[in-house]
Amino acid sequence: MNTTSKTAIELVIFKAKPTCTKEEVLKAMQSLNSVLKEYSGFIKRNLALSEDGLWTDIVYWDSMEDAKQAAKDIMQNKIALKAFTVIDEKQMQFYHFTLAGEFE
Repeated sequence: MNTTSKTAIELVIFKAKPTCTKEEVLKAMQSLNSVLKEYSGFIKRNLALSEDGLWTDIVYWDSMEDAKQAAKDIMQNKIALKAFTVIDEKQMQFYHFTLAGEFE
């Protein structure tokens, strides 16, 4: 376990708009990959879907500063703003965490 990490985790939990298919959401979320890679501190990203249609987007950053700056800057990015149109904003939660430990 590594408890001295400064790695930040960005967690977005959301439901897609009722008019969007799973394929449309996947395509929109995949379009963010090239955008995220351009931001300082980006490590990796995971996207998951529950059986009842709840999505999680988990992004790992080198630091909380990197995570928060990217979250601010991405709201000015045209590709990202288009991707976000599949998200039902009324059913979205957004969090930043500092990694407290890793287990394998």
